[in-house]
Amino acid sequence: MANDSPRLRHADSTQHLLYLLWRDRRIGAAIATAAALLLGFAIAHFMPRGPATATQALIVMVTSFAVGGAAGLVMRSRWAMLLATLAYMIAIEIGRLDIVGPTVDAIRLNEPFGILALILGLRCE
Repeated sequence: MANDSPRLRHADSTQHLLYLLWRDRRIGAAIATAAALLLGFAIAHFMPRGPATATQALIVMVTSFAVGGAAGLVMRSRWAMLLATLAYMIAIEIGRLDIVGPTVDAIRLNEPFGILALILGLRCE
């Protein structure tokens, strides 16, 4: 019996794709960074002040887990955790530049609420 079944062809194409990604670490790093940046910009666009409901928090956790897993898969390195996290954080902050509010705007240390917003904003995100 020949190896022409669709399941075996799919497995061969998946292995070939992963081989191409793993052959050059720069390709994996670029894909991991791009995925984390896209997720960060999407989250910043759709939830500019962060997740406000339990559903939104679950969406952020599930999508971040998926992108982190994909980054680890394509990079095959523990550096994927650092790279994807930094790219995600940078995208979130760039995406929130034009948002006005106590925890997403400029740091204000001249009033108690500004200090409280800074401390809680750093601890909660």
